[in-house]
Amino acid sequence: MRGSLRSGDDAVRQHALREALHHYRTAAVAEPASLDAQTRRGAIAEALGEFAEALEAYGKAAKLEPSAQTFHRAGVLAERMGNHGLAVDYLTASLGAPQTRRERAARAGRRSAEWLATSRLIRMLPDWVSGTLMAGGALLGQAALDREMVAGTLLASMIEAGETARAMDLAKARGWVRAGADYCAGATGEAAETRALVGMLAAPEQTDCLLTLARRLTDAGLVRLPKMILLDRSRQSGDPRVRREALALLRERLPAHDVPKVAESLNVAGYNLHHRHADPGDAAVVYQRAIGADPEFSWPLANLGRLYIDMDEPELGVEWLEAATRIDPKHFHAWVNLGLAFYSLRRYEDAVPAYRAALDINPKDAVVHAYLGRSLLSLGRDVEGVRELRIAVRLDPSLTEERELLGRRVAADPRAFQAD
Repeated sequence: MRGSLRSGDDAVRQHALREALHHYRTAAVAEPASLDAQTRRGAIAEALGEFAEALEAYGKAAKLEPSAQTFHRAGVLAERMGNHGLAVDYLTASLGAPQTRRERAARAGRRSAEWLATSRLIRMLPDWVSGTLMAGGALLGQAALDREMVAGTLLASMIEAGETARAMDLAKARGWVRAGADYCAGATGEAAETRALVGMLAAPEQTDCLLTLARRLTDAGLVRLPKMILLDRSRQSGDPRVRREALALLRERLPAHDVPKVAESLNVAGYNLHHRHADPGDAAVVYQRAIGADPEFSWPLANLGRLYIDMDEPELGVEWLEAATRIDPKHFHAWVNLGLAFYSLRRYEDAVPAYRAALDINPKDAVVHAYLGRSLLSLGRDVEGVRELRIAVRLDPSLTEERELLGRRVAADPRAFQAD
């Protein structure tokens, strides 16, 4: 069994996740009561979009060691699968779980590391020793799960499910609701996200940092929670500018229909396989699953198109990107990538309308103006091309290649390209 775990770990380091899952499955069959085997099998199955297998493995791990960590893993995955009831059960169990011996040791070790970091002793040690101790302290911190983080996950799950009364009860029980509190200050990272969500419940007129949170969640590939946040800002914010911006983001960035949670999560898993793990084969499979879960969700279609562009198969990319733009004509990134696919195929006459469609959605994107300018120049439409390049470098002066290209064109025939 240990040999299979080591082989799986080696495969993970080489980004061979499918091979790693095979080794971890072998280890779990050889020793079903191995917490390490079940946890590793679950983690890699989850990364590969094999959510049902991952949840089964996490469930077995939670039975082997009923701890905050094991319950939390299962709860987060259940939420990603859209099984809200099971997610609440697991996350609630995580909050109430007693510390395991491993967690107690981790907390004690973390306290020692924190003491050492602030003591004069650390300055008497060689650099490599102090560095090792600090790295060990970071790992110990990860081993002891922060219950506030678990509660924040539970709160977000309840809000996303529309259970605002339960979410408010949880926030009050955790001591997060205070009269006169500024819910946009006093925290960082995940704690800041939780604080802002509490503000959406307790002080909605004042918590406009939710707009930034919604944008960040959307950039991370989420749909459902940012949509709820933006709807809230469009109705509850006391600032007319924030209300307008929230409505604009809803129109321009998010699908109009209700995307199933599992489709959202599969799309994120596919994106991570593509961009983080450099695994285009499995990414394509997972994107297809996301499309199967919601054929009207344009994001996995567009991501699959981009994947084929990255694999030097732009013809296939065009097919998927055109499908994405048919489903959602306001999908900005789908239009941009469609233009890139046409450009790489030297179909400049098709790239131009794709870029113009993207600019109809966001006219202030300097890079798209630059792409459009290059396409127009390739078609011999130099006056229009130079105009677009000028807009691009005016919007973003750091576009040095476009600035140099513009300079060469204008220098070649100054009278033809007089400034507008």
